[in-house]
Amino acid sequence: MKPAKASDPIGKNTSRELAADILHKVETRKAYADLLLDRALKQSSLSPRDGALLTELVYGTLRWRSRLDWHLARYLRRSLSTTDPHLRSVLRLALFQILFLDKVPDYAAVNEAVEHAKRYGGKRGAAFVNGVLRKFLSEKGRVSYPNPDDDLVGYLAVIGSHPQWLVKRWLGQFGRAETEALLQANNEQAPLTLRANLLKGTRDALLGRLVESGLEATPTRWSPQGVRVESCFGVQRLPGFDEGLFYVQGEASQLVGYLLDPKPGGTLVYATCTLTREENEETVENFLCPHPAFVLEDAADHLPGDARQLVSGRYFMALPHRHDTEGFFAARMRKSG
Repeated sequence: MKPAKASDPIGKNTSRELAADILHKVETRKAYADLLLDRALKQSSLSPRDGALLTELVYGTLRWRSRLDWHLARYLRRSLSTTDPHLRSVLRLALFQILFLDKVPDYAAVNEAVEHAKRYGGKRGAAFVNGVLRKFLSEKGRVSYPNPDDDLVGYLAVIGSHPQWLVKRWLGQFGRAETEALLQANNEQAPLTLRANLLKGTRDALLGRLVESGLEATPTRWSPQGVRVESCFGVQRLPGFDEGLFYVQGEASQLVGYLLDPKPGGTLVYATCTLTREENEETVENFLCPHPAFVLEDAADHLPGDARQLVSGRYFMALPHRHDTEGFFAARMRKSG
């Protein structure tokens, strides 16, 4: 994970203040983090550096929430679910910084959390947050995770911050080594991936515009239309945004269009962004069984270039830990006769 620095002072509308507010709304209003984050970046006066910190605070806390909650549950006298949701978000945010952002001093994360809790819940809220975080810091180097020899699913669920039911299924599907790699890859900070709008220009032309503006941009490995952008502060600020020269789309999902190759010919593509057999191979098999007119075709025959390697049997299967993409599955079926 790329480390972030604590450059914003304690006060209203800092990166941490905005992050805590976004996290609270995501949990209590079922709001979308990306929309809230985009609005905050547009409306705030944050520097690019602090905007990057805000982005990592929000997405990082959400990625690692299961692991953060496991830690917090050890230091609460009552259930975490009954804790005030605003204070719960403040605690998660502070703990994320302590555990994962090496260049954010522990005192900065704790002080900001306490000040935020005071503004929201007064002295009582501040004392509660301070007590939990200070207790964690006092035992930080002595944390005992579940023993993998006794409870491998529980251990990987905590370490990898994924639900136990999903870890259990992946262990059965991929085995321990690949499951551990998949969990790690899933928690990496995702790059910004664009798909060039070929109706308005080429990928090379878009890549040139981005590089000329000083951005670190490279062509994607698997998709002939994709561009990967590092260290971006706001999609709307990218050159070509106002002209519609690109769409924001993950690299693996860009390849689904090649599978369909829409020329309406009785072709059906089933695609998901999940990696469990129940939602993927088994769903396709359950469809094909009562519909013998449909035939499963080999995905590799319809993928471009090196992307033909992203297959499992006849299925398209992109795996984060193998292919450095988002997880994706697709099946191409054609109706015969």
